[in-house]
Amino acid sequence: MIEDKSTTLFLAGVGLVLIVTTAGCLDSCLWGGLEEAKITDPTDGQDVKNAYTVHGTTKGDICEDSHLWLLVGIDSESQWWPQGGGSITPIDGKWSKSALFGGGPDFNIGEEFQIVLLLVDEKVNEDLNSWVEKGKRTGDWPAINLPSGEIFDKKDVTRIKG
Repeated sequence: MIEDKSTTLFLAGVGLVLIVTTAGCLDSCLWGGLEEAKITDPTDGQDVKNAYTVHGTTKGDICEDSHLWLLVGIDSESQWWPQGGGSITPIDGKWSKSALFGGGPDFNIGEEFQIVLLLVDEKVNEDLNSWVEKGKRTGDWPAINLPSGEIFDKKDVTRIKG
């Protein structure tokens, strides 16, 4: 048994710090740990060609059980295409992913597309990776429903020739 009150108070304080720190980390990871994620290029309303490299920034940490994805869609819940071949891995808070807008250089000219940054859980990440792998094997890239997750940013762009 500890007889010294200062030792008891010190140990109680250390225990409290550990509990608060652990609870904060768990809460942060349950909510993704990501404070902010933005698409910086293209900007809202910008014209884009068929192939475009999308750039952005993040603030905060993406926990290992959360994944940030870039998707391109037509204003619909059921016409979305994951982009860039996998989830986003920011480096020093910056990222870029290749994206395709439309069915090829001469298709979908003048159509509006949306770009979203979507934070998903491990299950949705596995589903999106399976979609990518199947597309690589078959050459077929069917539209999907917008997966469940938290949208961090969204941009509207218009497809131009090229």
